[in-house]
Amino acid sequence: MKSATTAVQIAFQTAADPYNEGMTALLAALIVVIPPTMATRSIAPWTTPYPGEKLSMTVGVNTFTLYIPNTWKPQQNLSIQVHFHGPDWHMIQESIDRGSTDPLISSYAGEGSTVYKNLMIAPGTLESWLAAAMVKLKERGAPSNAIFNAYDLTSFSAGYGAIRELVQQPTVFKRIRKVVLGDSMYGSLQSTNPRVPLDAHITVWEPLARAAMRGDKTFVVSVSSVPTSTYASSSECLDALVKRVGGSWANADPTWPCSQDPSFPLLRYFESRRFFAWHYGGSDAAAHNTQARHFADIWKAIDPPRPKSVRDGS
Repeated sequence: MKSATTAVQIAFQTAADPYNEGMTALLAALIVVIPPTMATRSIAPWTTPYPGEKLSMTVGVNTFTLYIPNTWKPQQNLSIQVHFHGPDWHMIQESIDRGSTDPLISSYAGEGSTVYKNLMIAPGTLESWLAAAMVKLKERGAPSNAIFNAYDLTSFSAGYGAIRELVQQPTVFKRIRKVVLGDSMYGSLQSTNPRVPLDAHITVWEPLARAAMRGDKTFVVSVSSVPTSTYASSSECLDALVKRVGGSWANADPTWPCSQDPSFPLLRYFESRRFFAWHYGGSDAAAHNTQARHFADIWKAIDPPRPKSVRDGS
């Protein structure tokens, strides 16, 4: 039985000796990361300038936003955030709230997962976007040999269509560091009675889930309980994936704040190393939309601010 604690406590315990990898692995096996509360919150564009630079980019027929935070530091090995589906101003806010110093690409290509599937179905598409972003970063001080060696991919709702294509592309997959899907895992139905998601739309996520279970990557899937009629819902697809990798759900601890939210409480969870599956209550549009409004909270739950270490002085 795993013991429950906050992610901040996890960071405090493991950061005390960052070179003790064995202890870090042991703690990761024993401690549950408590999911964030999906409380209702209002969002709106800020009336003050963002602390960074927001650029409109065009590559071929596609447009996206590149945000470069003021805290970004030029160096050879760079990380980048890439988000699919949602207004760019909101994802910039979530990135700032997360405390990220990485550039952000945000794409709002339209409605429906097919739009996003077609956006990234051609291998090399994401790389062309990153190349365009790199030009801007080099103009702002990145060295001539700079590369993106780590991708953090996120999506809301239909945006999974893009990420589902990207995880199948070997050149992208090897550079993926983290993936967060916010109520953003759907699929076709293999049968309707009983309802079973199409196997191919579950197995496509298995390599990423297993890599996260080994600790090689991070994969977070947070879903609502919104039902769907003609295709497999996010909760149905996540349930199938958890079963596919040999996992089993645990009921949410009723003492956790995320379990006590009156509208969208955490119902159950599965966790294995860096694979986090969280199933929340709520069966209406608000339950779906609230998932998009807590990306920063998800990041802070799994990667809390690291306390300073006496050894490394950071």
